[in-house]
Amino acid sequence: MSEGRGRDLRRYAAGTQVRLGVGAALILTLVGGGIIYLFYGPRAALGALACLLVMLIPVALIALWLWGLERIVRRAGDG
Repeated sequence: MSEGRGRDLRRYAAGTQVRLGVGAALILTLVGGGIIYLFYGPRAALGALACLLVMLIPVALIALWLWGLERIVRRAGDG
């Protein structure tokens, strides 16, 4: 390991959390959708996919809100 480079553990943790969230969403969609497809057919799988997409709307709004608050707080801390 080189001594000259510092580690940004906050950036690493944030990246890890993003990868875990994306992985969980993919597993939920692919495995859950696949099981629904096997048991109930393609129309039910499309319905489940539509429900998952609708569920993402409030999650995305909350994430956008938190991201905006973080930017405001960081700018206020700089001044």
